[in-house]
Amino acid sequence: MDMFEVIRALQKLGMSLGEIKEYMENRSPERFMSMMDGKKRQIDEEIRRLKNMKRFILHEEESVQLAMKAALDEPRLVERDREYLLVSDISAGSERKAAVEIAEHVRMQEKYHDTVGAVGYVYLGEDMDRGIYDRYVKVYTRLDKKTASRRVQSRPEGVYVELYSRGHLWDMEKPYRLISAFAGERGIRLGQMWYEDLMLDELTVKEYEQYIVKVMVPVESKVINP
Repeated sequence: MDMFEVIRALQKLGMSLGEIKEYMENRSPERFMSMMDGKKRQIDEEIRRLKNMKRFILHEEESVQLAMKAALDEPRLVERDREYLLVSDISAGSERKAAVEIAEHVRMQEKYHDTVGAVGYVYLGEDMDRGIYDRYVKVYTRLDKKTASRRVQSRPEGVYVELYSRGHLWDMEKPYRLISAFAGERGIRLGQMWYEDLMLDELTVKEYEQYIVKVMVPVESKVINP
């Protein structure tokens, strides 16, 4: 291999001319092997990054398609498989502490390469029973698979009431009233955990009023009057 081919080969590895010059002046078999190990690690990291990017793209496409096809403000019963969530509790403390917890949650998302989609929010049914519709107590991000961590919790499989609704995040009054009425008409007892996922956001719409959220609530009792 002549010098020109050597330079071309090293350029294909992503080395700048300065790096190539420095390497050629100090090259050795040991240095070459060390450099190859470093390049393999860089390639592995780039592969992980590209896989995460593809997973993000596929999830966003799916979310937009579901939101565009969904019948808005019409609760329905759906069967859901078990899902694993990266969860952060923000129920205790001040707004400042909650902001710190959310920032930490975002940092943790970067650590776990299997996270999927945007941050979701958990509200308590007992809060909304008292007319508190804007207080979420947990944030979460879905995972592709179970991961060993105290922050990872499962969302059980089973029947859920699901609702797509247009409007702001963090205002559960309309979803709460629609889902509660739907459940009451069918003799359904709802769980306490209300999950809110953002399906259309500022990536795809111009105004907050055009956001579409999906709300899911587990069913704790069987349907009495289907």
